[in-house]
Amino acid sequence: MAPRFSANGKRLGRPPKNPQPVSEGTTFTVVTPAVVKKEEPKPVEMDPASMIPCEFVGIAQYEIFNDPKPERKFGRYSSSTYYIDGFNKDRWVVLAYVKSDFEKYRAEGISNTEIAKRCINYLNAVEPRKKFPKKPATSKYGQLELIREDIKFINRFGYEMAILEFSTDERKNDNFWGEGDKW
Repeated sequence: MAPRFSANGKRLGRPPKNPQPVSEGTTFTVVTPAVVKKEEPKPVEMDPASMIPCEFVGIAQYEIFNDPKPERKFGRYSSSTYYIDGFNKDRWVVLAYVKSDFEKYRAEGISNTEIAKRCINYLNAVEPRKKFPKKPATSKYGQLELIREDIKFINRFGYEMAILEFSTDERKNDNFWGEGDKW
């Protein structure tokens, strides 16, 4: 079927293919809003007095097997239920052993809970990036927070270790066994 035209040459029956804006003295300009770049929060510089140097003790995934050289990670995700804000939504619980010179800090009069909190502050510290320094640096283990205030200490492997329960904001971290449950 051939298209039909009016007396002035416009197509009939459907809108024009390329409508031209009618300008009778008034022009409109479209202004796009400026794109606001969302800034990443900078890591908080912690006071060295609020940190105690410590390190995780590597554990095997299954300690009942007598594997001479098992793969070791620094903790494991807990499958127990904890009544903390954001549990299994944006916070997951990790169980781990931590070693440090606890006797030295106890001799200074620091309580066990305060030692554990300062150790968590040390583990939360962000190391500066060696490659790609423009990319924001992040903590290796996520943002850690201590859950239990009563800290247990054991002597194992020839040194004293603290058993800590803390929460992290990373559901899957390669440094811990397993992954956090998502409800």
